[in-house]
Amino acid sequence: MYRPLLDVELFDAAITSTGEKGDYCPGSHAVIVREINAVVVEALATTTNAVLSIRKQSTAGSTATTDRTVIDTITIPSGTAKGKSYYVTGLNVQISPGEELNVVVTTAATTTGITKCVARLDYVPDVPANFTNKVLSA
Repeated sequence: MYRPLLDVELFDAAITSTGEKGDYCPGSHAVIVREINAVVVEALATTTNAVLSIRKQSTAGSTATTDRTVIDTITIPSGTAKGKSYYVTGLNVQISPGEELNVVVTTAATTTGITKCVARLDYVPDVPANFTNKVLSA
């Protein structure tokens, strides 16, 4: 059975400061993260490469740093023109209900730079009751 991949925008923001820029929590079913794309929509007129860290958080909304696992990173070179897309593929990491996928800028562009970050996800067909953090409301 064919299942289309989903493209989900995680954020559209300046990457001139460090910190979490976007996240995604699956609803009723788990997803497999196949690829992450960072599309430059405002040139990085900077002398510093920007680095995005893609992370899985085992508890959605948690602020504990021990709750996060780095899946991969994307480096956007200084001086990158708008329209370029940097990506990582072959990630194959499952995010289940109650977990979170997030993107953190760990090294910021020094002057300008706006990026759209898009996740390519594959839907996991399963019975919702099989996910431990999914609870049917009364």
